[in-house]
Amino acid sequence: MNEDLLIKFLTRTADEQELQEIARWIGSDKKRADELFAMEHLWSLRNELKYSDKKRLEQAYEELRAQLKLDHKHMEKNRKHSHLFSFVGVFLKYAAIIILVSLISIEMYRYVVSERELVLTENCIQVPSGQRVLVTLSDGTKVWLNARSEFSYPSRFPKDERCVYLKGEGFFEVAHDADKPFVVQGGLLDIKVLGTKFNLRSYENEENSVTLMEGKVEIGIADNQERLTLSPKEQAIYSPGTGIRVNKDVDTDMWRAWIKGELIFRDQPLETICNELERKFNVRIDIQDPFLAKELFTCHFDETVQIQEVMSLLAETRKMTYSISKNDIIIRSLKK
Repeated sequence: MNEDLLIKFLTRTADEQELQEIARWIGSDKKRADELFAMEHLWSLRNELKYSDKKRLEQAYEELRAQLKLDHKHMEKNRKHSHLFSFVGVFLKYAAIIILVSLISIEMYRYVVSERELVLTENCIQVPSGQRVLVTLSDGTKVWLNARSEFSYPSRFPKDERCVYLKGEGFFEVAHDADKPFVVQGGLLDIKVLGTKFNLRSYENEENSVTLMEGKVEIGIADNQERLTLSPKEQAIYSPGTGIRVNKDVDTDMWRAWIKGELIFRDQPLETICNELERKFNVRIDIQDPFLAKELFTCHFDETVQIQEVMSLLAETRKMTYSISKNDIIIRSLKK
């Protein structure tokens, strides 16, 4: 039989006349029909590569290879019968094509499986109010997550890049890998590094910031081609309304104090402080005076502090008064 005709049959591209020729060929010998069926079965396994069981595919290949060995022995035994030798020779040639396809399929299967195993699952961590979480990634990178943060990452990274997603706040100790950049996509900013320590804040409706402790980071703004590079003790702050600004010689300890449960504020607006308090203590705070919300405060609270102590200390500035009802706090301006 013509080799091209067999391939057309297996790929379902043969026309009616060609199908009739194949039917006549297999009709003349039942063994031909069985052998063609085996080839067609193996070809179908190739087409179902992504959904086939690895063991099933390799077993089919081994069975065909064993069959070919038997046919080869039979061919040697009956070499004098030229018509049989001719048929087996043709079969071996066709079978070799199928074996080649099968070997390629098995290698493709192994590749698909290995890639699938690299990125097994996408994990997502949601940190509730008043909690902090430490996550160690498959490459050894450590990520501390602050309250009301959402962090997504693969169980294992693919070969070319390490990419994670953060909404909230996280402190990263990135394991160095010169061949595989580490990318954090976080709200308004994305960060690309090889190995470094930095803090990222990407809460919704707040300024996003990146504070660098060690190494270097490359920062990009969402939907913007412009990128900038930070050096240690530098901080990039961004909001759509004011754009991006860079602060130098930043006290980096202040920006990672939250890892230990501490709160440190230096000349921070009251509304910024209250956002932190809401996340840490799972409360709702209403500042009724918009001018008071912009007032700057400096304070430091350790891990054991309670919300009542925080509010009492803030009230001692003689700028405000407050009331607490369960988880609701109302702050009023202290009239002079």
